[in-house]
Order: sequence, then structure tokens, then C-alpha cells
Amino acid sequence: MVIVNANNSLSFVLERCVTNWDTSYLEGRLLSLVSSTGYPGRVTVTFPLTHSKVVIRNPDKVNKFFSSVTKVFTGMLVA
Repeated sequence: MVIVNANNSLSFVLERCVTNWDTSYLEGRLLSLVSSTGYPGRVTVTFPLTHSKVVIRNPDKVNKFFSSVTKVFTGMLVA
């Protein structure tokens, strides 16, 4: 997905999506596996979706300035 903001900066949005996962089936299988070991404690199975979305933005003038300053001090300046 490409997004154009009011200030004409471009953004790309990448979103991770796992399809065709039967999470209730997986949860049941994992719980039965743990139960078969004789584990006496409480077990919870979750499928978190953290960091599933990444927004890539066009660098603005401030970012370009700091990037160029960093290149000078790290010796990565290319002529």
C-alpha cells in the first residue's frame, strides 16, 4: 500500500499476515502435548501479532542531514 501525505511524502506500509492457520487446533495440540508430559502447572497458549506492520517513509531533510553527518564521522563518506 502506498500512502501520499499532504506534504507530498511517500510512505509504504508492509503488513505481515499469516493465513490459513487454525489457531484453535494448534492451541489444542500444544496443550495436549504439554499435558502428556505430566506438567502440573497452568499453561496458556497465545499467538501475538506484535511488529506485524512496518511503515517505510521517505526521509525528510532533517534525516538526510543527520545521515550525512553520521557518514562523515564513521568514515563512510563516498566521493
